[in-house]
Amino acid sequence: IANQPQKPPSQIALDITVEAPNQLYVRGQGIDAEMQGQIHVVGTTSTPDIQGGFEMRRGAISKFGQRLDFERGRITFDGGVVTDPRLDFLASSRAGDVTAHIQVGGYASKPQLTLSSTPELPQDEVLSRLLFGQSTGQLSPTQAIQLAQAAAELAGVGGGGTGLLGGIQ
Repeated sequence: IANQPQKPPSQIALDITVEAPNQLYVRGQGIDAEMQGQIHVVGTTSTPDIQGGFEMRRGAISKFGQRLDFERGRITFDGGVVTDPRLDFLASSRAGDVTAHIQVGGYASKPQLTLSSTPELPQDEVLSRLLFGQSTGQLSPTQAIQLAQAAAELAGVGGGGTGLLGGIQ
């Protein structure tokens, strides 16, 4: 048999709705969250298009000996790459006279973590308040080393370079 051109795979049109009223979990690197929501898949098998998303039912992030409950959490598909939904999570905790916020945003392929606070402080100061309940100027030498290690982990420095959010499922 001579070389015959391969027939392209058949295209199948998609029109699928997936509802998840609960028990859809996001876990990894200290995050434990249960989501609910709905997505709608259209397009074809070779070019699927997903619309919709999931909202937080409950969730928390545990890191550096602290547990912060999420105030909000969303995973949305905006018609982009099927495996790369948009993330929007926010957790807060009172740390002394400061409320510290951890926000996880961006896309699942490259999540971004932001520390902020009310009143507004630099990120290293927010991390110090979260870890030790005091400002960086009041830290012992040992605490200062722990703060530097925590900051490096958040930034993804050292080890596998995955940072706080590496290995999210």
